[in-house]
Amino acid sequence: MTELNLAYELNDYEQPQHQPQQHQLSPSKQDQQQQIQQQMQQQMQQQQMQQQQQFLEYEQAPQQQQKRHPEYSFWDRMIMSKREVMKLFILSIVIMLGISLEKLGFHYLSSYISSTDLTSTQEFLVRLSFPIIVFLILWIIKSL
Repeated sequence: MTELNLAYELNDYEQPQHQPQQHQLSPSKQDQQQQIQQQMQQQMQQQQMQQQQQFLEYEQAPQQQQKRHPEYSFWDRMIMSKREVMKLFILSIVIMLGISLEKLGFHYLSSYISSTDLTSTQEFLVRLSFPIIVFLILWIIKSL
């Protein structure tokens, strides 16, 4: 028979003679364990606080950046936006060219109408043709 069976036979099937001993902690060890647990809880709380602070700093960073707008003078802004200034300059030149061509066309059209004998219908058609011609020229230039 095995030792376990022998132990049961001797005690008439009662519990075996060898019972495992339960480890009981002395009061000083329990105090140490409690202190360690408290320290770990404090560390976890500190880590959570640090994470919350980092999160708040991350959220506030864009707001602080939005508040920081450097003040640029008029000339600084003009220098920074050279492309837009060039576009405006070219647009103004095109407008001046259009106005001068209109005055030139009006002058020669008026002199042509005054020098020739045209009926009222012919004069109307000549005057109407001028804006139509300008429109067609602009359309052709735009399509290039």
